[in-house]
Amino acid sequence: MGAAGHHSAADQRGAGIELGRRRGRLSVRRALQRQRGRGLVFMEPKSDTSRRTVPLPAGTVLTLVDHRLRRERNSAADTSVNETELVFLNVERRPIDPSTLGRPFHQALKRAGIPRVRIHDLRHTAATYLLGRGVHSKIVQALLGHSAVTLTLDTYSHVIPSFTQEVAEHMDALFGSSQKIIEGALPATLSGPGNGARTRRSGPIAD
Repeated sequence: MGAAGHHSAADQRGAGIELGRRRGRLSVRRALQRQRGRGLVFMEPKSDTSRRTVPLPAGTVLTLVDHRLRRERNSAADTSVNETELVFLNVERRPIDPSTLGRPFHQALKRAGIPRVRIHDLRHTAATYLLGRGVHSKIVQALLGHSAVTLTLDTYSHVIPSFTQEVAEHMDALFGSSQKIIEGALPATLSGPGNGARTRRSGPIAD
């Protein structure tokens, strides 16, 4: 694998990451869960919509490429390593137990001066940010793997009120210039024969 080429890393059960020069995709095909008596096992997603492809930002792509290259160098230097196709491994080169991610995550938040949140809250933060930036709710639904867009809208209804002011601004943009033209064409007073000047009443203009 070269730094400028096309890279892919997928666990043998179907989940994977594909990396190009500037773009990447994460394909969600399996979920890792701990089950009583079985330990960590790969499971099928909860629903068909949970199987999805998520585009990766350029910064994430570069980080993953660097991670992959460092792993390859370490593996080449240690012939005893039993390399796996999993992207992230623990010190024993086995799948990382999700329950062990909380502590280092919270330490990273503390170093960055960010309030303590759960890892799952990153999902909510991303959805709220995207909706707030005007990304279509159907796109956000697909990224989250929600079964219906109504679930997405109900979950993130707190973002919707911020859109109401945008509605007024969009209508101003549509009608604002034409309204000025109409107001400029009409005189401030309307004169009638023998009636002198009379003030123009505001209201809708009928044909």
